[in-house]
This record gives sequence, structure tokens and C-alpha cells, in this order.
Amino acid sequence: MAIEDDDTFDTSSTGTFSQKVIMPSLAVGDKTISVTDGVKTATADFEVLGVSEIEVDPEYAAPGATISVSGYNFTQIAGSTLSFTIGGSSVSDSITVDADGTFVGDLTMPALALGAEKPIVAVDENGLNATVNILSGVLTVLLSDYEAPVGAEISLTASGLKGTLNYNVTVDDDEQLLYGAVGGVTAISDTFVIPSLTAGVHTLTFEDEGWDISVDIDITVSDVAALTISPSAGAPDNYNVTIYGVNFVEEDGLGLTWTLSNSTDSWDISADILTTGAVATTDGDGVIDAYWNVSAGSVDVLEIGAYLLNVTMDASANHADAPAVWAEIAFNVLAEEWDISIKKDSYAVGDTITYNIRATFPKADAELTITDPDSYTYWFATLGAGDWVEVGDWETVPVGYQVGDNSAAPFTLSEDAPLGTWTWAIEDASGDELEAGSFEVVEAADNSAAVEAAVEAAIEASVLDLVADIEALADEIVDYSSSFDSVADDIAAVADVAADAVAAANAAADAVTSVASVAGDAADAAADAAEAANAAKDAASGLTTLVYGAIGAALVAALAAIVSLMQISRRIAG
Repeated sequence: MAIEDDDTFDTSSTGTFSQKVIMPSLAVGDKTISVTDGVKTATADFEVLGVSEIEVDPEYAAPGATISVSGYNFTQIAGSTLSFTIGGSSVSDSITVDADGTFVGDLTMPALALGAEKPIVAVDENGLNATVNILSGVLTVLLSDYEAPVGAEISLTASGLKGTLNYNVTVDDDEQLLYGAVGGVTAISDTFVIPSLTAGVHTLTFEDEGWDISVDIDITVSDVAALTISPSAGAPDNYNVTIYGVNFVEEDGLGLTWTLSNSTDSWDISADILTTGAVATTDGDGVIDAYWNVSAGSVDVLEIGAYLLNVTMDASANHADAPAVWAEIAFNVLAEEWDISIKKDSYAVGDTITYNIRATFPKADAELTITDPDSYTYWFATLGAGDWVEVGDWETVPVGYQVGDNSAAPFTLSEDAPLGTWTWAIEDASGDELEAGSFEVVEAADNSAAVEAAVEAAIEASVLDLVADIEALADEIVDYSSSFDSVADDIAAVADVAADAVAAANAAADAVTSVASVAGDAADAAADAAEAANAAKDAASGLTTLVYGAIGAALVAALAAIVSLMQISRRIAG
């Protein structure tokens, strides 16, 4: 046993002493220490709590490589020097110990035969020592990808194995990814699936049980297995939702276990998650594309509230021992609302019937049916998924999309539509009635009297305007007669002609009082106007240019009256 500062020590004059000693490299356990001065001997019991130990990283190295060694429970005197041998060969590197008896330093691997374990021996100045083995050689582990998503298949190759016992691969010192027998070879090749890990860097540890050494490799998980549900906010009971999953094992047809749970219960709904009518599986890209009718099948009715949907990939034939790839997503069962009504309570033959249709969720493939008073289905329309339009918080079916299955327009009551009480109803795709009601169909209103009255008013207004124009022309002609004394008789004749025209126009005005006889009266008025025009032509011979102009204006006005009356006559007759 080494004594601090010296090999011996002295007692006091009273035979007492106090001295520090350095505990040697002993096995853990109870020990006895003896002290003698050559005459007397004294002993004391003590316990060794820990032995001197060293560690090496990596646990393998080729000649010339630098390795890191560390140790503890060596002499607790700062600056104490350690010497090393590797495989019996002295190493020129030296390392000193810290005051707490620990050390860390680097050594260079000497030229030794490959493929064998060699001891590294550390000894300090006071004889404390420890040994650890290192493989003289290289244990190489390679991956096909060092960055990949969850569910990806990774190839692993390793060489430099001892060729005995097994190899083991774990991730983050937790989940086991691979375990297999070496089978007498020093190199192996295998594959594993990245399990459901968080995105980021993780540590794979490859252990060769033959050499009892391990290699750590970093692998980055680029993306995780995930689910999405549409509609994302949730859905009501008995509603189809779409489920899409990514980053599962890239193998076609892998089975899936689906679990729905809330705070109190859980249900296996694997048989209810479907893809084109069959139970959902993965595809070759590790994708899940499925749908679920909420609570149909395994669950009778789901109460409104929050749930958790989990999917876990079943074991693959290629990776029977692989850890699970899974994902989960929150899902809400929501209350459903709808507001459906017909726009009016009564319609006439020829009217178009439309509805107010809106719901919190689209009721794809709902069917609207209209039935006549004799209980015959008169019209029906299927409201497909594309007919529902999101408007604010509602899904609506605009009027333009309320078209029959065999037409391109909303329902219009035909001329032969039965009068009376009709009924209508809207059912969802499952046949459950959403809303129903009735409306009355009545005859179209007879508005011919109003039309005739409007025509009479228009004719009367036009004729009155014509009368006023002719009266004004007559006054002008009378004025001209006073200016031409030499042609007084002729002017008087013209005045008479104008008066006759006025009388003819007044007769036309009187004729419009009866729609039934207006055509005949208009014809008589036209004949009178023509006769007056001929008389005016005869009387006007010898007049000056100014008088001719006045007479021409009278003729134009008379002709206008005739044309107007003829047009009115045709409209009434038609």
C-alpha cells in the first residue's frame, strides 16, 4: 500500500500517528488494513467501494487510429502520471490524473494483428491499474439512407463481426429494430423499417455480441406517419368522412388496426374503415386512402364529443419483428343542423318551384321529390356532392343547382299540372327524411281585361294628341284666310276641309270607347280623312306657295291619323 509523500512514517512520543495512504487496486468488498512498528501491530476494517476502471471509445480501431480512453478510481493526486500498454506493446502517449482520480486522454493504436481483441492496461505511479479490451480491426456499419420518413425500409450492412453469437440493432437505446444470428460469418446484411419516431435525429446502435462491442449511427427521421380527416373540424353521426394516411410501410396490402376512443371507452373499428368497399390497407407507397361512415357498423351511436382515432400497421411478413408504425388524430362528433323550406305556399300553373336548402354539412346524394295531388311522383332531383356550395358556415344548394335528374332547369309547373295540394320531401342518401311539406297549385290569373284597358288608354292618348295637332293647323289656315282677301272663298273652303278632318279625328276618338267596334270605326275615319284630303287638293288650286305648305301639313297630319288608326286596328284584331 502506498503512503502519501513517503514509504514510512513516524509515531509520536505517545505512540500515536495520523497518516494518509493510497488505497491500492483491490476488488470491491470488506478489507483489513494492518500497521506495525516492528513490535506492535494494529488492524482496522474498511470497505472498498469501487475499483479502478478504464473505458475506450471506440471499442475497435485499426493500427494508427486515435482512440479515447478515460478512467476513474486512480490516485487522487493531481498530476500523477499514467502509463499504457496495448496488446503488450508500450504506448508512448502519457496521461496525467486529476485530483479526483479521474482522467481523459487520447492514445494511438499500435501496429497489431487485425481481427483480435487486445488488452489496454493503464498503471499509475502508485500501482493502481485497470484493463479494458479493444478490437484490433474495423467494425463497419452502413445504411442505405441516413435520412428518411417513418415507414421507410432501410438496408443495413455490417462487416468486421467476430462471427459468433448474434447482432442486435436498437434505436435510442429503446426499441429493437433487428436481432439475428451471425451464423459464423463476419459480415451481415439486413433491412428494417423506421418505426413511429418523432421527426429529428435519432441514434441507431449496432451491437456485435461476439466481440461485445457496439457502433452508434445517427439517422434523421424526416417526416412522421400522419393521418388527416375531411372534414377536419369533425362530422355528425352517420356521416361519411375521408381518411388519408402517409408514411406507413411501403408495402401493398398491409393490414391496419383502427381504434376509436374517448375518455371512457374504446372501440375496434377496423372493419368499418373501407377503401372502395373493402377493408382499408396500405398501398405500395405507404399511403392509406379510406373512408368511414361515422358510427356505422361496430358502434351503434356515437355521442357528440371529442374522440381519438388511432391506426396501427399490422406486422409485415417482411418485417415480422418490426416495431409498430402508427398514427393518430383527434376527431369530433358534431351536432348537425339543416334548414330546408319551399319558397312559397302557393304556385300557379307555369310558375317555377324552388327551395331554400342549407345544412352544416353537405348532404351528398340527398333526393328531392315532388308529388301531385293524386300521389304520383311528378318530379325528382338528386343533389350530388357537387351541388352543395359552401357559403359562410353553411353548405347550400343554389337555385341553379336544383335541377331534375332528367332536365337542366328547376321544376316548372306545366299547363296540364293538376290543381290542388301537392307535397314534397327531401331524404338523405340513407333514406332518412330531412324535411317535407306541401304547397297549392292554382290556375294562372286571367289578366286579359287589364291588357285591353291598357291598349284602350294608349289608343285614346294617341288620338287626342292627333286631334290637338289638327285643331292647331285649322287655326293657322283661318289666319291665312284673313291675309288673302282675293282668295277668301278658297281659304274658306280649306277651313271647311280642316274642320272636316277635325270631325273625322273626333269620330276616331269616339270609336275607341268600344274595343269590339274600334276596327270598323277606324276604317270609317280613314275614309273620311281621305275624302277631306281630296277636297283640300281641289280647293287649293291657285293658292300661293305659303298656302300650299299649310295644306300639305294638313294632309300629312290626316295621313298620320289614318296610319295610326290602322295599326291600332291590327293590334286589337290580333
